[in-house]
Amino acid sequence: MASASVVTQPALARLTPCSEQNKNQGQAENKLREHSTSSWIHVHSLRLSARYAHIVSSSIPEPSVPTEASTPLDVDGVTAVSMGCIAFALGFIGCVIFRDQLAANGQQWWIWVCIVGFVLGLGGLAFVVRRRAAYRAHRNAS
Repeated sequence: MASASVVTQPALARLTPCSEQNKNQGQAENKLREHSTSSWIHVHSLRLSARYAHIVSSSIPEPSVPTEASTPLDVDGVTAVSMGCIAFALGFIGCVIFRDQLAANGQQWWIWVCIVGFVLGLGGLAFVVRRRAAYRAHRNAS
């Protein structure tokens, strides 16, 4: 029975099982190949899904239902931006302390990276503080 699949004769030869151990599996694949209009990739995906089903089913945990309603965190970004500013300030201090080693290696641009990061962080801090105030005002008005 000829099917309208894209399986070529060399591909069928590669799919044919070689050992006696895979004889039953090969017969099932041949039957599937005869009655299916899909490509030989479908046959391989069935073989892999059957071979590794026990691994996949044992590694996926059952979903747990929360007992109480979970509420989202009130994250306004002020803490994250202020920690970034502090990190750039500490980086600047470290770069000033090791300025001679940076100059010897031609890496003095790290000082400017810290300065620019701190200044941009201050601008971001002003933005998130203003945004937090607007959120709180809107929440209190409701």
